[in-house]
Amino acid sequence: MTSQQHIWNGMRVPYITAWTAESIPQPKAIRLIGRGGEDIGYADEEPLVDRRHEALWIRIHG
Repeated sequence: MTSQQHIWNGMRVPYITAWTAESIPQPKAIRLIGRGGEDIGYADEEPLVDRRHEALWIRIHG
């Protein structure tokens, strides 16, 4: 199986890239206060999925 290569303005565009007209809904971000201080997170955060090395990742819907 081969996937089609997309070209936009002379640049190769990865298949997972959102186009300008696409709207990607983002979950609500909340302020977290804990023993380590303040942080941000998602209201419905799944630590094993949404964080890497304690950094909050942007969710990409597919």
